[in-house]
Amino acid sequence: LPPTNRDTVRGTLSIVGNEPTGELIMTPANDGESLSIAGSQLPLLRALRKVEIMAAGRFSGQRSYAASPRGARIFEADSFVVRGMDGVPARDGIIAQQNSRYFLLVEGRRLAVEYMPKPLQGKLGARVFLAGPLEAPIIYYGVILERP
Repeated sequence: LPPTNRDTVRGTLSIVGNEPTGELIMTPANDGESLSIAGSQLPLLRALRKVEIMAAGRFSGQRSYAASPRGARIFEADSFVVRGMDGVPARDGIIAQQNSRYFLLVEGRRLAVEYMPKPLQGKLGARVFLAGPLEAPIIYYGVILERP
């Protein structure tokens, strides 16, 4: 296989500027320089403010001056996974149900969710994130992508 030019970045998302044209910025988890996020995942990522993600893709080699006076490096994300919110670790997966039990399908594994938040119970097949222990009431949650 040929080598791939894929990088990964991890950080928390925010919008700089006015909606709907504001710039999506990632503040890295390691206190590094903020990045401007672009690429195919941008429509999904714009809805995930204050969420910590790990994204895969590549640096474009360009800078966005809308994001920062010095210009933020542009990262083109082509995939991502939610890792946390407000310091609480999160799981990113697909909602499933068997009998009256809810599960989160994550990387081929089926994780039991004891207290699926009510607003998510009718969203079987949706990609969501759940922050907090899966055996206790979920602290934060959100829909990443409605069921296709």
